[in-house]
Amino acid sequence: MTRLAAPPPFLPLPQLHEYRLRDKNLTLGGSTAVPPVTTLPPKWQITPTVSSGLYTFNGPGQALLMVYDVWGRTVWQGTASSQRMDLSALPAGLYLVHVRWEEKQQTFRVVKQ
Repeated sequence: MTRLAAPPPFLPLPQLHEYRLRDKNLTLGGSTAVPPVTTLPPKWQITPTVSSGLYTFNGPGQALLMVYDVWGRTVWQGTASSQRMDLSALPAGLYLVHVRWEEKQQTFRVVKQ
């Protein structure tokens, strides 16, 4: 059986001789090294994460909120128009809050004491 030689600890990098800014992208040796900056879509926030049942949420536009218990059952649903969510009627425990808006979605964990 033949043993393969171990690869070298590093591979030599080609020497770069040219640095120039062009079209707001950094080009190294004629190739784009840094892609254009893209902004992340705005996201929702739910505060506090641990509460006796009253939560506040902020985010972009209108959204559908669905709250699930740890077994995946829908226990509450509503829209983000009021910016408040009252889960005080639910038993204490961990809940998942799923937010859907403009074909995007985000999920939060909240604890009801």
